[in-house]
Amino acid sequence: MPAPSVTKARHDGRTPAARERWLTAALDSSAEGVSVWDADDRLVYCNDRFRDAYPTIADHLIPGADLKSLLRTAVKAGQFRIDGPAEQWIEDHAPGRGSDGGDREQRLDDGRWLLATDRRTADGGLVWTVSDVTEHKLTEETLALLTHAVEECPAIVVITDPAGFIEYVNPRFTEVTGYDADEVIGRSAVILKSRKTPLKDHKRVWATLATGEPWRGRQRNRRKDGSEYRTDASISPVKSADGAITHFVSVEDDLTRRLEAEEQARAHRQQLNRYMRIAIIGEMGATLAHELNQPIASVVNYCRGSLRRLESGSWTPDELAEALEEAYAEARRASEILDNIARFVRPSTQRKDAEDINAIIGSAVRLVEKDLRRHRIDLVLELAPDLPPVTVNAVEVEQTLLNLLRNGIDAVSEKRSGEGAIVIRSSLLGADTLGISVQDNGRGFPLDVAEHAFDPFFTTKPEGMGMGLAISRSIIETHGGRVWVEANPGDGAGVHFTLPTREVRHAAA
Repeated sequence: MPAPSVTKARHDGRTPAARERWLTAALDSSAEGVSVWDADDRLVYCNDRFRDAYPTIADHLIPGADLKSLLRTAVKAGQFRIDGPAEQWIEDHAPGRGSDGGDREQRLDDGRWLLATDRRTADGGLVWTVSDVTEHKLTEETLALLTHAVEECPAIVVITDPAGFIEYVNPRFTEVTGYDADEVIGRSAVILKSRKTPLKDHKRVWATLATGEPWRGRQRNRRKDGSEYRTDASISPVKSADGAITHFVSVEDDLTRRLEAEEQARAHRQQLNRYMRIAIIGEMGATLAHELNQPIASVVNYCRGSLRRLESGSWTPDELAEALEEAYAEARRASEILDNIARFVRPSTQRKDAEDINAIIGSAVRLVEKDLRRHRIDLVLELAPDLPPVTVNAVEVEQTLLNLLRNGIDAVSEKRSGEGAIVIRSSLLGADTLGISVQDNGRGFPLDVAEHAFDPFFTTKPEGMGMGLAISRSIIETHGGRVWVEANPGDGAGVHFTLPTREVRHAAA
């Protein structure tokens, strides 16, 4: 009895009804939306995925429904994003217009993208399928957006494989390096390495990247013509899902012009400072002549006196030796004054040494002792003992103090009432900062004048050039300190500045 049952089953499977059931079951399980239309473009069948693709007409997708009527309903409901008249759009986009059919992308009102494919069958029917390609489309759009951003990026972008062979460069790379993309793609990024970059530095970069960590720093690279350019670079590894490094992305900001501009500005400032130092020499000319005249006059007097004693025969070796020693000391003093002026004007980089700030103050005071006595001004030194040394150019700091002392002498002598006094203080302000101040009880000046005290060419003296405090500020700031003025109208003024106890270097980047 089993045999007849098997035969009947095979016979039933070849019936049209059975084949239709199997075909329908297969289409219903398809991941794509599928619809079948007869030669008159009326719906024969569609699966649930097709209805899900077009929710505004899902209830109308019943056997016998007219294709164009359904499209009109969908357009009216806003299912499609269209341009122009609805009827024209339907004529242009209705499935089955071509004999071979075609593929078209459809943008729906909910933001989805569908890929619709339609084909005419041999009997004139139509098979219309749709698949959701939103994710793929968004990926394409994102990729296009990122590509545009990288292409227009003002930074240099280079992508290499894990071995360092270049796979991509953006247009900015070509602008900076002079290499066209096809000249470097497939070549090692080593072609960009400057000969001035030590091999150990190059290896250190790749050693960091090999660990999977990004590297950031400045690089010195080489253009196609052999010239160099400097960049701030950030190189990051790109990893696959399993953590393997697949690429390196380098984003570099070209610093060449900025560094050149900074160097030019630095050279200009140095030149300006030199001119300012020369200018203040003119302002101090009369005073310097006075300072030089005194030791020179002393030398002349000692020598003349010694000659007279020799001519008279009334001399002893000790007396002559003492006179010569005094003449020698005064000559050395004059020589030091001239040497200090020459070093102050000289454009070369000034040497900095560890110095005792109290000793520098003492040296500056000795240069104005006669002026203090002439104007009957008391000088009070409140110098903290055992201060740590400062790494400075002693001549420049001494010049600053000398300028502040002369300003104080002028201010006190013009007041002409009461006892004149100048106080110089030194103190430790912190673990690595010294404070120095020069305070006088002279005429002082208004607060609005104090605001401009350090401006070049600003002065309250009829014969002044207005360069003294400007140069003083330049010197102190070059040494890593800061300077400010304290105004007490009618009751004196004070200038304060700081110096670090460690050396401050101003090296080129």
